[in-house]
Amino acid sequence: MLIVHDLLIDNCNCDVNITNSKFTKITELDEIQNVKEQANSYYTRLSRLLLQIAQSQLAANSATLNLLSQSLAQTKAIADAGQASLVEIKRNWNLI
Repeated sequence: MLIVHDLLIDNCNCDVNITNSKFTKITELDEIQNVKEQANSYYTRLSRLLLQIAQSQLAANSATLNLLSQSLAQTKAIADAGQASLVEIKRNWNLI
């Protein structure tokens, strides 16, 4: 009876470990999705701003140019953070 109990406990622990592993991977997939969504958002903002500058025939005012500078800095920061997240996930999955 004790052996059966130990086997049941071991199987339950195994299921918990598998579930935790799957949950971790799902969480990491969500993180990848968030990185993608942030990148798309900043890319869209930057594209709109560049279109606005182009439509003004490259005579953008200083406020628009300041906004462009801020957008470029934010986009670079988001890209760097996204890259770091992806590298960490690849390490977790033993892909690198």
